[in-house]
Amino acid sequence: MLVAPVVRRVAIVASTRLPFARSQGAYAADGNQEMLTAVLRGLVERCGLQGALLGEVAAGAVLKHSRQWNLARESVLDSGLSPYTPAFDLQRACGTSLEAALLVANKIALGQMDAGIAAGVDTASDAPIVFGEPLRQLLLRAFRGRTLGERLKPWVSFRPGMLAPALPGAGLAAAGPAPSAALPPGRLSEQVTRGWPQPGRLFVETATFSRRDLADRQAARIGGRVEAIGPRNSQSFRVRIGPLPNVAEADRALERTLRSGVSEARILVD
Repeated sequence: MLVAPVVRRVAIVASTRLPFARSQGAYAADGNQEMLTAVLRGLVERCGLQGALLGEVAAGAVLKHSRQWNLARESVLDSGLSPYTPAFDLQRACGTSLEAALLVANKIALGQMDAGIAAGVDTASDAPIVFGEPLRQLLLRAFRGRTLGERLKPWVSFRPGMLAPALPGAGLAAAGPAPSAALPPGRLSEQVTRGWPQPGRLFVETATFSRRDLADRQAARIGGRVEAIGPRNSQSFRVRIGPLPNVAEADRALERTLRSGVSEARILVD
């Protein structure tokens, strides 16, 4: 919402950061909160902001512990800024600090505040290692018990394998439900697999025609073939060369096609 009479210009007036270091190296004993607090203190000292009340601090981390749910606010309280400075967390893979800067800049531009801080932090040295889903569910069932017997009963199903830690990653938990089990009707599930990437088939595609004779004419000109697509009563006809065995062959086929005068040709992976 625009609060100022006009949209205001925004500028970055100061910045600071921690030096980069290898994982499990110089910052091995420091977590996200310690590092974010340190860099905020450095900015406060550089700009003389001790006790200053700012419009907002937006910051976050991608890999963080559940106890760090209020990471930005906790770091601000120990940074030297006024404790009344509001702060909130956000998270975006490979773009937390950039997204934070955009949010702060937009609020300044709209007149909602005059100054703010945007930041991002991440460490792989303090990874949030937790127990797997089976042990988590067991603990929750025990917690929900009303009597001593109800609290002890879930432990009958305990197995030593449940103590195996669950490391952060992009894979699906082996002990968890099927990917589509928790999805509402009509939603498609995503399948995550590990291994070498498997490229699709390579084609050079030139154009799609509403008339078969025009498609046949262009296919004969470039040495391609015609494929009918769509329902029978309203078919279209696309012209393709391929499938081609590798990228080098696809590049050569595209170059030949462009030299023949077909400027709209492109490489597709199908």
